[in-house]
Amino acid sequence: MTRVILVIVLAVPWATALADWRLAREQVSPDESSFRVALVENDSGHSLRIYQDANGTVRGIFTIRDGFDTLAENNCPTYRIDEHTPASLAAQGQTCQSDPKRSFFPLGALEDDQIRSNALLQLMNGTYVLFRYHLRGVGYRETRFTLEHSKQILMEILGENVAVLAEQSAP
Repeated sequence: MTRVILVIVLAVPWATALADWRLAREQVSPDESSFRVALVENDSGHSLRIYQDANGTVRGIFTIRDGFDTLAENNCPTYRIDEHTPASLAAQGQTCQSDPKRSFFPLGALEDDQIRSNALLQLMNGTYVLFRYHLRGVGYRETRFTLEHSKQILMEILGENVAVLAEQSAP
């Protein structure tokens, strides 16, 4: 009986550690240098990465797990943070680019030590984010990431003096 309890105690920290946000230094594309990246992986093997590029733009990368599945062409995923309204990664005139395994999308730009981005603000203060994506020849799938501790990790890549604010409404 003691062995069974010991195995359970050892297995639980590993499972939760997989879902934690962490910092890494990665080369996000072959033509760019490496950046500090905030990333989280879920139990399904999918990942979400957020980084600030050399121009001050905050960008995200949604990646599906390794294997035979590929994202459908010309179809950007949608996301929903907690119970907010779902939004497209290509919303509000922004662009979303995809390759067979990843979608790349902007989240906001740094101006005068501020980033105005509803999505980034929700990612920092939410509980979870749900991505809905279309697989080539298969149909739609969904995957979920925790946002627990995302604010602390995201502030590490943005800088302590940067304020993330809601976007201003048009008059």
